[in-house]
Amino acid sequence: MKKLTIAEISDRVALDLRQKTVGTPTEEDLKESIDETARVLEFLSGQILTNEEKDKIKTVLLDKLVIHMDTGVMIVDEETYKPWLANRKADIDEYYWTRYCRYLSEEKGWADKVVETLDSVGDDILDLLGNPADPSIWRRKGLILGDIQSGKTSTYLALINKAADAGYKLIILLSGTIEALRKQTQERMDEGFVGLNSRNALNKDVEKKYIGVGQFDKRRTAFPLTDIISDFDVKKLQTLNFNAKSLNEPIVFVIKKNTTILKNLLAWINNSYKDTNSERIASPLLLIDDEADNASVNTEKPELDPTAVNLSIRKILDLFQHSTYVAVTATPFANIFINPDDDETMRDLFPSDFIYALSPPPYYIGSNMIFGEDASYADNVEIITDADNIFSSKDRSSHRVTELPLSLKRAINYFVLCNVVRDTRGITNDHRSMLVNINPYTLPQETTYDLIDLYVDKLQKDIKAYSKLPMTKAVKNKTINSLSELWEQTNLTTKCGKIFPDVLPHLTESALPIRVTMVNTKTRSRGLEKLDYKPYEENGYRVIVVGGNSLSRGITLEGLCVSYFYRESKMYDTLLQMGRWFGYHPGYQDIFKIWMGERTIEWFAFINHACDELKSEIAYMNKLNQTPREFGLKVLEHPDTLMITAQNKMRTAKPLERWISLSGKLVETPWLTKKTIEYNYNHTVVFVKNILSGYKEVQERLYQGIPCESVADYVSNFASHPGHLVFNAREIGDYIKKNEGSLGNWYVYFANGGEKIPTNIDGLSVLRTKRKMLLVNNDCIRVSGNKSRVGSVGTTKVTLTEKDQAAAFYEYRDEVIKKGEYKEDGKITVPDHVYLRYAKNPLLIIYFMVCNPTQDDQSSYTELRDKTIIGLGLGFPRTNTREEKIYYKINLIEQNNNLPFILDTEFEGDENYED
Repeated sequence: MKKLTIAEISDRVALDLRQKTVGTPTEEDLKESIDETARVLEFLSGQILTNEEKDKIKTVLLDKLVIHMDTGVMIVDEETYKPWLANRKADIDEYYWTRYCRYLSEEKGWADKVVETLDSVGDDILDLLGNPADPSIWRRKGLILGDIQSGKTSTYLALINKAADAGYKLIILLSGTIEALRKQTQERMDEGFVGLNSRNALNKDVEKKYIGVGQFDKRRTAFPLTDIISDFDVKKLQTLNFNAKSLNEPIVFVIKKNTTILKNLLAWINNSYKDTNSERIASPLLLIDDEADNASVNTEKPELDPTAVNLSIRKILDLFQHSTYVAVTATPFANIFINPDDDETMRDLFPSDFIYALSPPPYYIGSNMIFGEDASYADNVEIITDADNIFSSKDRSSHRVTELPLSLKRAINYFVLCNVVRDTRGITNDHRSMLVNINPYTLPQETTYDLIDLYVDKLQKDIKAYSKLPMTKAVKNKTINSLSELWEQTNLTTKCGKIFPDVLPHLTESALPIRVTMVNTKTRSRGLEKLDYKPYEENGYRVIVVGGNSLSRGITLEGLCVSYFYRESKMYDTLLQMGRWFGYHPGYQDIFKIWMGERTIEWFAFINHACDELKSEIAYMNKLNQTPREFGLKVLEHPDTLMITAQNKMRTAKPLERWISLSGKLVETPWLTKKTIEYNYNHTVVFVKNILSGYKEVQERLYQGIPCESVADYVSNFASHPGHLVFNAREIGDYIKKNEGSLGNWYVYFANGGEKIPTNIDGLSVLRTKRKMLLVNNDCIRVSGNKSRVGSVGTTKVTLTEKDQAAAFYEYRDEVIKKGEYKEDGKITVPDHVYLRYAKNPLLIIYFMVCNPTQDDQSSYTELRDKTIIGLGLGFPRTNTREEKIYYKINLIEQNNNLPFILDTEFEGDENYED
């Protein structure tokens, strides 16, 4: 028996684990399988695994096997959503899904827990689609939101398999605008759903070659009408005399967003499916629009006809009685600015029925982990300082690159060393890629490619000539010496466990397989090797890829460990999509690196913050039980240089400016939602338990010493009305966290109201506060009607000593006298902002409210009667916190939400409140 490599032994251990364990294996299970495999190897062949080799196997398999996924967050329109999957589940033959499960587990090595979660996520999304067995006319439109390179393809392939089992007969996958991406997507469709190599699939008498899922069950296959060689081709179908309506299995297309191709597809569907006796086609259609923010969004002015791609997608959907449109993207900025009011009249592509935000697995390395405030991989980014004027000039498309900056040479050298490290870790047949994206034009890319090709050739020749020499002689060569210095500078001795002299003899095997190629429209004319990992599956492809826009969206660079990025796009979505380095780095997450300009790093950090806010908006929508149609979305806008997306994709967007400063102010929640009454109550009960069990009651219902973090978490997760800008729960929660040092610990006060019989809230005895309440649009609760007040004026004095209360009274009285507003009866109601001048610590007031039965609006009372409705007031002492101006772009729905709201100062002194 020959000596096995680390990769081969790892495969044996993984197989042993799957056979012995149910669910996701533990680290102890993994250790036992490694030890047992080691004993078997020693018995059969005498091969002995060292502890170092066992650790390598453990590192590799921990990344592959001990991984889990969370299900996502969804928001749906309850009026259009009719759950159907549970009732049909027992009758659905899950043929396609079962094959896909086996493919993921047995060929891809996915952990059982990941497959189980994907099963659950797939069912969740499938249930949001239309029921293909429902004979009534229906159309569904939704959005799947996932991070860049986080596994969206696997998710929509799971959805396609499940949809085919449920009865969808025609599946169209739109895969961006570039043929290289379409081919890559077709390849994944072949492996993950069809089960056949689609190369020349439309030729007569083509030999069937089963791949992917087809290796696990060949009884049935879907019919691919596009292949790896070519996009949709009407002439090929005509030569086959293809009868679409006679097929029992699904038909699948993978096509580019190209106007001519979409028009041809539209005509073919119309001719092949349409029954002259019916107005629309009866077969259920699933249309998945990958990279849905690219090319699909209508960028024309409202008074003009839609753009050709957008119109073609609408027309295809309109051919069918039963259709589901699912947009898929990591950058949904353009999609949320689609005018939802066009949906009925123009049938535009706004995701009116559902949005599903995917949760990436914990080993996913995304924007937040590289560019966030507490980024764990921030040190993996190197700053480019020497590339100004090298990669671009005023000549733009005719600019020629005449030299490589030292930073790019350093990045190429580091790529060589990455290959050495990964080889020493025992996995030698995996793909390794380096990205070079420096200019959107082909001539600068070509001239850069030529220079890199020359540099790599010289690098490889030097390595071949000197790496086998003793260290003292080898380092006399500039190339070897620079590699040695870089090894130390990047701390690879610690990460690899070997000093450079130890790895020097292995440089040849690691570096010589490296190739250089280019991905753009000139690749073929230059006679260059196209980017294709498939032929290198046995030994792995080691490649430096030079390109621009063709590498900027959707395409995956396998094993990407070094990125050199010197682009300055001004748009959030374009920049994010260029981040091909986001994703998974199994076995090399400690050594991947990104080179980029300092300003670009700052931009990515800002965009990351904007994306986090948008994701939190969607999570908040779920909490409020809002629908895509009724909840407004806003996107944080860069105050200077960056744009959210192209201007013609934001025609409906409007700017919004917010000043964030709460020093010396009281903010309340006078606008709430009926849908979240129960949620807020349960959320508050949990908070009450925490307060009662852990903090001191300094006077009746007043507690002291509550940490900022506890209050911030409670407030952030409180469901206020989304349109009430004065009390944006998440913004206030963030404000509290940011200003923890100046605010200090909090008081929490449970306000007593006017009810005679106390209510017991988990041991807290409190009288509910009666308030007039106006129910607007059957959901928005306006506490105290137009007065927009929750509490009685002066409640914030509860934390003050009698001395400070008196000082506040006399200070305010003097102000009133000075203004000439002193009343003869001597009655003065001190407003809260004056009491807050004397406050030492911030105060959270929680009101347990009930709708007043004596109010004029009896219809609102009938809807809200006897419900305990939670209201909040937050009083902030005067601090030195700086005012902060925030800029947003808001969609049409949010524009309608943003009615004028008022601060508490407008109604200070009003006496129509009950204690």
